[in-house]
Amino acid sequence: MQSMKLLILLSIISGYFVLPSTSQATCTVCDWGIAALNDGSTVLKRFEDDEASANITRDIMISFGLTAVTADEACNTHNACGDNSTCTSRTTNYFLCECDRSFSPNRTSNEFNCADTDECDLTTHNCSNNATCNNTSPGFDCTCNTGYTGNGTYCEAADSSETATKTSNTYDPSTTFRSSAASTETPTATDSAVTATKTSNNYDTSTTFRSFTASTATPTVT
Repeated sequence: MQSMKLLILLSIISGYFVLPSTSQATCTVCDWGIAALNDGSTVLKRFEDDEASANITRDIMISFGLTAVTADEACNTHNACGDNSTCTSRTTNYFLCECDRSFSPNRTSNEFNCADTDECDLTTHNCSNNATCNNTSPGFDCTCNTGYTGNGTYCEAADSSETATKTSNTYDPSTTFRSSAASTETPTATDSAVTATKTSNNYDTSTTFRSFTASTATPTVT
């Protein structure tokens, strides 16, 4: 008789134990958790689709010598749902396992675990088109591509980090700005009251400033 109990016990653990016709041998939703101890410390788990099936499974586990535990004990003492998950009580005897954010559930009749969700591979991230998505566990990071600046979810083409040197009558033509980016800059009070226009890669050389007055000005980012 003892060997028969052990055989059935092993069948329950392995997930091959065929429950009565009112219950299911293999669950579909698997969101009603039952937990019991087989030696006072090792927790055995089973998951069913509804409370009626869970009741039958729990009764069978108890009838073969297992010590049933409450939902609170399963969640708070025995970590029945595992890592990266949240365990809550459905009723006094049954618990519900749900994965934390950025993790996906794997549910079977005798196990529950949570695997990292690769948002980059699934394209469920919010990275900019000009950024690269890097999967982390949990979550993901967005990094702007070379030649772009921003926080990863927003990336724009970067201006040159150089400062244009304003010399006599013209800007230093060796200073490079972002191609085709146009904006305006007002000279300082020591210069002519003419606005310099930043065009593709240099300043308009026709703009006149007061001769022999030298200063520096940093272009704005457009």
